[in-house]
Amino acid sequence: MKYIRQIHLENPATSSEHISRVNHSDTPTGPLSESTRARIVQQIKAGTETFQSRSPTGAQAPVVVRTSGLGIKYIATVSDGRENNNLLSLPKY
Repeated sequence: MKYIRQIHLENPATSSEHISRVNHSDTPTGPLSESTRARIVQQIKAGTETFQSRSPTGAQAPVVVRTSGLGIKYIATVSDGRENNNLLSLPKY
């Protein structure tokens, strides 16, 4: 499992669909590596990697792939089967 700890948003930067890159680590506090949204989507869909968001306070949530109304694949966190915006509350870079 990898931990997404920072996000980069493209304009208008108002939803999870606008996350273009993330910084993630192999451990909750380890060194960060950058991946594109497309790469994260590919890994989750292929089942080769799982991701969780990890806030500076230690809060975590599973990351899944969603598809927008325009057919764009993006990443989001879920709780009780419903999408929430935990990723958007992570530090930006």
